[in-house]
Amino acid sequence: MQNRCVNMIAHLFNAPLGKGEEAVGAGTVGSSEAIMLAGLAFKRKWQNKMKALGKPHDKPNIVTGANVQVCWEKFARYFEVKLKEVKLRDGYYVMDPNKAVEMVDENTICVAAILGSTVNGEFEDVKLLNDLLIQKNKQTGWDTPIHVDAAIGGFIAPFLYPELEWDFRLPLVKSINVSGHNYGLVYAGIGWVIWRSKKDLPEELIFRINYLGADQPTFTLNFSKGSSQVTAQYYQLIRLGYEGYKNIMENCQENAMVLKEGLEKTGHFNIVSKDNGVPLVAFSLKDNSSHNEFEVSNMLRRFGWIVPALTMPPDAQHITLLRVVIRQDFSRTLAERLVIDIQKVLHELDAIPARLSAKLSVSEEKAGNGVVKGSASNGIVKKSAGNGVVKRSALEVQSEFTTAWKMSDMESKKTNGTC
Repeated sequence: MQNRCVNMIAHLFNAPLGKGEEAVGAGTVGSSEAIMLAGLAFKRKWQNKMKALGKPHDKPNIVTGANVQVCWEKFARYFEVKLKEVKLRDGYYVMDPNKAVEMVDENTICVAAILGSTVNGEFEDVKLLNDLLIQKNKQTGWDTPIHVDAAIGGFIAPFLYPELEWDFRLPLVKSINVSGHNYGLVYAGIGWVIWRSKKDLPEELIFRINYLGADQPTFTLNFSKGSSQVTAQYYQLIRLGYEGYKNIMENCQENAMVLKEGLEKTGHFNIVSKDNGVPLVAFSLKDNSSHNEFEVSNMLRRFGWIVPALTMPPDAQHITLLRVVIRQDFSRTLAERLVIDIQKVLHELDAIPARLSAKLSVSEEKAGNGVVKGSASNGIVKKSAGNGVVKRSALEVQSEFTTAWKMSDMESKKTNGTC
C-alpha cells in the first residue's frame, strides 16, 4: 500500500519513470523525517564524489532561505551540515534565487527551495533557481542539485497550478518531500519523500530485511510505526482522485479570497500573502502604534479563534503577521464570521489607549518627583528628573500599553468569569 502511494505521488510530481518502472520513495513520520532522509542522501552522494576526487569532505553545506521550517535547522545541527541562509527583505519574503546561487560553492550538497512558505504561503521560484544553477554548474564544473520542500504546496500546485514548473520536470530537482497531513487530507503524522531516480538515493543507505516474510528494502530513521496514516492516504488518493483533490483545493482558494477581500475592506490591514500560492491569508496592521498583532491574536481567542501572530525571519523580523490557513473545513461562512469578529476586536482595542493613557500619566506622576509633559498616547513622553531628561520611544510606550492592557484583561476575566 505504501509503495502504491509512492508511485501515485511520484506520477503527480512528474517523475521521469519508464513503463513499468517503480518510483523511489518512502512514507515518513511527517515532512521532518522526509527532509532528514533527503538531506542524508545528498550528503552521502557529495561525500562519495569528493572522496573520489581526493578532496576534503568534512564541511558540507546547504543553501536555503531564512524562511525555512525548523526541521532544516534540525537536520543541519544533527547531521553536521552548515546551513547557509538567504536573508529576507522588505517586500520579498522568500528565498531570492539569484542570491541563493551566489552562495553556492563546491561544498554545497544541495539548494533547498520551498513550495509554500510557512510564513506567507508563497511559492519560491524553483524554475528560475534551476536555470541559474544550470548556468553556474556549467561554469564551475559542479553538479549542485535542488531539493524541493513541498510540505505544504505539494498537494496544491498540481491541482491549482498544473502548468507551474517546480517538480521533476526540472532536471536539477532530485528529490521532493510532501506532508500528507497538510493538504494531503490525512490526519497528522504522515509525510512522503520521492527521489527522481534510483541513482539519486545511494545504495549504501538502503537496508534490506527478509524476516517479515519477503525481501524488503527500508530507508527510514525509525522502523516501527503505525500504518493508519498510510492507509488513510491511500484511501484519499483512490477515493478523491485528481478531480476530487482539484475541487477541494479550488474551494479552499476561493474561501481564502473571501477572507482576504473582507480584511481589505476593513482598511486596517496590509495583505502579505500572495494570491497564487497556499490558500492562506497573512496580514499585518497598517498602524500598530496603539496595539499590535499579538494583542489582536490574544483577543480573538475570546471569540473561539486561534489566529497565530508571528514575526518574520531575518532580515524582516521587524514585521509581525497574523496568519489564517484555509483548510477543507473552513467555509465561506466561517471566513465572513472571522472578519466580523476581527472588526469587533479592533473596536475594543481602539478604545483601550484612551483609558490607559490617563492611568499611565497618573502613575508616572506618582512614581517620582519629576514633571510629566505630554501624554502616553502621543508616543513620546518627556520627564524632568533632577538635571536629566528622559525621552521614551514610541516602542517603549507601546510596551507599557501592552503590559497595562494585559493586566486590565486579566482583571476583567476575574470579574466576568471568562475562562
